[in-house]
Amino acid sequence: MNWYKVTLSNDVAEHTALRDAFEALFVASGAPKDAGMFDAIPEWTHVYYFSPGAARIAMALINHYAGVECSGPAKSDVGVIISCAGSDEIPFAMP
Repeated sequence: MNWYKVTLSNDVAEHTALRDAFEALFVASGAPKDAGMFDAIPEWTHVYYFSPGAARIAMALINHYAGVECSGPAKSDVGVIISCAGSDEIPFAMP
């Protein structure tokens, strides 16, 4: 599977709804170690990245927010929104 990204407007409610919906799916799926939702640094870009494991459990949600397939980000280029501690099983790009 591949990485996906969702780009949102400045609507705070939209950001909250996306995060809450992914968190519910993440928890319901048993918090897979290869699944994570991340935001781009700097945060003002409003871009969220979903790891391949996250896409596996949340593809309908990603599609709902018009997500697109993309290259994986470097771990240093994103902040963690929802993920297991360490994210060691998530395939980030090399910086």
